[in-house]
Amino acid sequence: MIDLDPETEIEALIETYAGGFDDHDGEAVTACFAYPAVIWQFGIGHVFADADEMAENIAALLKVHEEAGIVLSSFEIVTLAVSGTAALATVEWEQEDDEGVVLMDFTCHYALIRQGDRWRIASVVNVEEDDDGEDED
Repeated sequence: MIDLDPETEIEALIETYAGGFDDHDGEAVTACFAYPAVIWQFGIGHVFADADEMAENIAALLKVHEEAGIVLSSFEIVTLAVSGTAALATVEWEQEDDEGVVLMDFTCHYALIRQGDRWRIASVVNVEEDDDGEDED
């Protein structure tokens, strides 16, 4: 295997992750994670000990995608900081139907870890729509 720079490898990981959702391939999605993994959704943290536990969550997300008519997930990595075998990335997503209409757009923050020769997702934080980064005082 040819070693690429971390930025290229991480972009390939996110592309594989997006492709798994587009192809409704839960195994491809779960293979993108390091375990245990943590996903923060709607202000609640969920810890997944292994791929089997994660598969239930991914199956539910794929069902939501199917019901909404989402067929394409596009992303842009807007920030990426790499330090050795760890990285932090902010990714903006758009998900479209088969006519190219954007049905969902959102941002996620990812903590990534390099395990052996592959980058994997250790944690995901989904940014809430009303989270503008300001305190509510």
